[in-house]
Amino acid sequence: DDVKAYTPAWAEQITGVSRSQIIRIAREFADNADKTHGRSMIIVGAGLNHWYHLDMNYRGLINMLIFCGCVGQSGGGWAHYVGQEKLRPQTGWQPLAFALDWQRPARHMNSTSYFYNHSSQWRYETVTAEELLSPMADKSRYTGHLIDFNVRAERMGWLPSAPQLGTNPLTIAGEAEKAGMNPV
Repeated sequence: DDVKAYTPAWAEQITGVSRSQIIRIAREFADNADKTHGRSMIIVGAGLNHWYHLDMNYRGLINMLIFCGCVGQSGGGWAHYVGQEKLRPQTGWQPLAFALDWQRPARHMNSTSYFYNHSSQWRYETVTAEELLSPMADKSRYTGHLIDFNVRAERMGWLPSAPQLGTNPLTIAGEAEKAGMNPV
């Protein structure tokens, strides 16, 4: 109950949110993360990142996710759905969010390629590469479906891709059957 830096009582003075409410939310979030093995997610919209010093808000949210083991878990982690066009605090939270202390540069998969591939939108594509090419281009060099260009870029290391699997997903069901497991 002492008003010391970074305690619920200290946060209450700054935010106007009661310390009991802060403690309740923290406990409920941690309890859910514990019960679901890290499947607690924070979804943030554009409003938060338009404020000065909001990098501290981001750090608080990221810390909750890290402390509760939610980062890297399917159904857990961080989802920022809009607003990156005005991202002033990127410098503040980028080292935490992308583990830049351990590996540089960060290799992020662009969301357009991710969803185009993993939601199978490419299956419904009617546009061809030929329609997008310059009239001056050698069309024989650009054959195949548009998803093929993403795959080529991934294989050549030009386009980061996620997830990076250690096993070919096309062989998993067969391997499970050989091991006497029911793959369904």
